[in-house]
Amino acid sequence: YSDEIRTITGYEPDEIDPGVWDRMVRDETLVGELAGLSEDEAILRVRSGEIKAWKCDYMILTRDGRIRWIADTSIELFGEQRTSYGSVGIMQDITDRKRIEASLRQREAVLKAITFAAESFLKSSNWRTSIDVALERLGKALDVTHAYLFEHHRDTNGVEVSSLRYEWTAPGFASELDNPLFQNSHLLREGEDSTDDTLRRGEVFVGNMSTFPDVEKDRLAELGVKAMVEVPIFVNDLWWGTIGIDDFVNERDWSSAEVDALWVAA
Repeated sequence: YSDEIRTITGYEPDEIDPGVWDRMVRDETLVGELAGLSEDEAILRVRSGEIKAWKCDYMILTRDGRIRWIADTSIELFGEQRTSYGSVGIMQDITDRKRIEASLRQREAVLKAITFAAESFLKSSNWRTSIDVALERLGKALDVTHAYLFEHHRDTNGVEVSSLRYEWTAPGFASELDNPLFQNSHLLREGEDSTDDTLRRGEVFVGNMSTFPDVEKDRLAELGVKAMVEVPIFVNDLWWGTIGIDDFVNERDWSSAEVDALWVAA
């Protein structure tokens, strides 16, 4: 079925030789009776007839650069003296299923991080002793590069400013705590639809480089932010600060679970 093969991989059937297939495959997971075996051992057992079917999920990179998952199920063909001479099987696109499974795993991790943060804040007499660990748990669960907390205060002239007080950064990314842009000089912006304008209204600021409002696109691009979520923290009806996450690697669309996690933490 050349149309189906072309739809899934972007390649014509006669283009997919062993070399092309090896370049396409980015990950593989043996399933069923083969789960837990090495690839060499799995091949040996299937070709000997000890295990009846080859079952493996492959993550592939399509010709146009998309990630897709394919389930491969096949059985060996045996000739005289039980010698394997080939196989026949089917491949099925299971990308949607894998995305749902990944979403469910992330939601579970997010719920655990939320629970941990809530318990830490409620059990501690001073939330500041727990905030670093809570940000780390949230950052890892949400698979972001940066989780942080800004706190509002007045400068020597009595002007309200916002400073980065606490953060967690993913391995390989530099801390922003010493960045002068975020320490005692980060003036609250008044521009319509800016992050501060949105947060001041008690709303979440969420988006990526494709959806950021024009007033913020250049600033966030200069900072290297490809996607961001920020939630305001109010104390006694006053905007006290902001908790946020950002991604410097992927221009991602944020799920409701990810946004809800920050709301609960806030």
